[in-house]
Amino acid sequence: MKCHKKFGFTLAEVLITLGIIGVVAALVIPSFVSNYRKHVIAAQLEKTYADLEKWIKASEVDNGPFESWDYSIPSKDFVQKYFAPYMELISCSSAKGGICFTGEYGNMWKKSNGEIETGGAWYAYTPRYIMSDGRYFALYNKYYYAGVGSYGSDWKYVNFIIDVDGPRGESILGKDVYAFTLFNYKKGQIDHKGLKIGTIHSGDGDYRETNEQIRRDCVSSGYSCGLLIQRNGWKVPSNYPIKI
Repeated sequence: MKCHKKFGFTLAEVLITLGIIGVVAALVIPSFVSNYRKHVIAAQLEKTYADLEKWIKASEVDNGPFESWDYSIPSKDFVQKYFAPYMELISCSSAKGGICFTGEYGNMWKKSNGEIETGGAWYAYTPRYIMSDGRYFALYNKYYYAGVGSYGSDWKYVNFIIDVDGPRGESILGKDVYAFTLFNYKKGQIDHKGLKIGTIHSGDGDYRETNEQIRRDCVSSGYSCGLLIQRNGWKVPSNYPIKI
């Protein structure tokens, strides 16, 4: 009579194998999740940039060149006239509990250093909206008349603040909230910050600054963080100073 040997794993061997798998997973999964989130945020940031350009061009068809827009009207009216028809916006007051960022007016988001952004009077009156795809949108337009300040000409611009993942994120500048600016004042075709007139710009910093200078601003406030991603081909740089 032949004897047949049975081969298998002992309980100890199974437990050791599971332990090794667990250690490897603990090392690999967080990195995978982080890289995936960076990819998603960068893609949303690039999409937002393209959307802003598209909305402005669409508005120009109906309202004339952006240079002729009325930047002196209240921000809420500015949104309704020049952007709302092209964006499928939902008013914050229509959201569940009236929440968009942290409320219709008042504190809106956190700076990259963790401070709550109160931002002075103009932030307090910046209208906020929810876009149909879930992104949060805020806009502030400003107009200084000729000769005011150091620019010596009419100073017109629009600040956009967009939370690219809406209610799903932490609403922190440089992490899921990013600033964009449309300038409409110039010396020639370049404004005092090195920005081409009529172009959407990531952040509100000086485009002539080096990446290291922009990185420092990104750490201190967060408003220029998007420019680091844009300059890196719409990918989060390996030395990006904000943990995403």
